[in-house]
Amino acid sequence: MRLNTVLSTGLAVGLLACMSEENATEPSTVGSAQLVVAAPYRAVDLGTLGGLNSFAFAINHQGWVVGYSETGAGKFHAFLWKNGIMRDLGTLGGDHSQASGINHKGQVVGWSSTAEGHQHAFLWRNGVMSDLGTLGGNGSRASAINDVGQVVGVSETAKEWPWETRAVLWEKGVISDLLGHESSASDINGAGQVVGQLREVGVNCCRPYLWDNGDVSELESPSGGDAWALNASAQAVGYNWFLQDGDAVEHAAFWDESVTRDLGTLGGPRSLATDVSPTGQVVGFSETAAGMIRAFIWEQDVMTDLGTLGGGNSLAYGINRGGSAVGQSQTPTGDYHATLWTRK
Repeated sequence: MRLNTVLSTGLAVGLLACMSEENATEPSTVGSAQLVVAAPYRAVDLGTLGGLNSFAFAINHQGWVVGYSETGAGKFHAFLWKNGIMRDLGTLGGDHSQASGINHKGQVVGWSSTAEGHQHAFLWRNGVMSDLGTLGGNGSRASAINDVGQVVGVSETAKEWPWETRAVLWEKGVISDLLGHESSASDINGAGQVVGQLREVGVNCCRPYLWDNGDVSELESPSGGDAWALNASAQAVGYNWFLQDGDAVEHAAFWDESVTRDLGTLGGPRSLATDVSPTGQVVGFSETAAGMIRAFIWEQDVMTDLGTLGGGNSLAYGINRGGSAVGQSQTPTGDYHATLWTRK
């Protein structure tokens, strides 16, 4: 899961604009996936920590879910949902925290505000939340953790102005700058391969990459994009920018070795892929022809609308090897609740 604060519905429509329309190219293949509207999935409301809203970002193979929820006191705290119970993971001394990733040992990463008011990456294990530190700046965020405990994310450097953020790897308590310039790291697999985004001023300023033991390969993205997740086979997903009817739009992208696929949309102009399972199932969210934002699962060239908890919008962020997906969905009252989608 991405290290950014949760996307609101409005922001999901105008995703992470880091390039001008002049630099966008026409899509090489506009989504050819078959669309399925009636979802063969059921949506399960995971509840909240006492507040109105909650958001889920990752699920492990045991079905444990992490994210963050509003508390009864109006704060936002990271949670771990396990066997029907949502547990408050606390903070690093501040008011807010968010969990972004979980491995199969139940170790959780994310970010938390500190007593000094900064945002720091954390690792939660065995009931204890630990501060992972920074590259010398005030802030850091962790986005994912693999089963050997390697953690990736982003950190500010000590440079005061303009601020710099770097893709980082935490391993055995040591933080490393992965690329040496403006970048972010979104996910890491069991082999230690990392995906994220390179950011430079100029044409195609935002580009997806794969990092493999110090070697960096840019993923095909003619007009820029971002890689959000990868699986054990190094299949990666995210989005690419395209020019469509004169507007720069995002389409969910799937990278598999030298092949790049445009996964299309649920009928609207935009989509984004957020996670990929070990078998190549992809989840994300897309604008529909009616202008709503809906969670989807893509498999075997079919993009399926996962539905909602009764409201208009939903977004999916994580999927496990069993095909269960997590995200958030709007309820009939308009609030957003952390949601688990399972096959009917």
